[in-house]
Amino acid sequence: MQFSLTIPMPLLWRFSVLCTILCCRFGRRVALLIGCIVQVIAGLVLALSNEFYSLLVFRFVMGIAVMQMFLSAFVMGE
Repeated sequence: MQFSLTIPMPLLWRFSVLCTILCCRFGRRVALLIGCIVQVIAGLVLALSNEFYSLLVFRFVMGIAVMQMFLSAFVMGE
């Protein structure tokens, strides 16, 4: 259990850099919309998934989408 909690942290750090590049390239509102769309799609797939590994993969995708939305909204608030 502990191993599954520590593995995503370095990956999420790398994806936060990519999310920041996405915000700078396309704009914050577009990046926020992309994050919302990815979160809705990942949530629907999570609700319909019946395998453990697909659940893990789309849970990770959902985490990236939530992080993208947080970064975009945080920067928009300034």
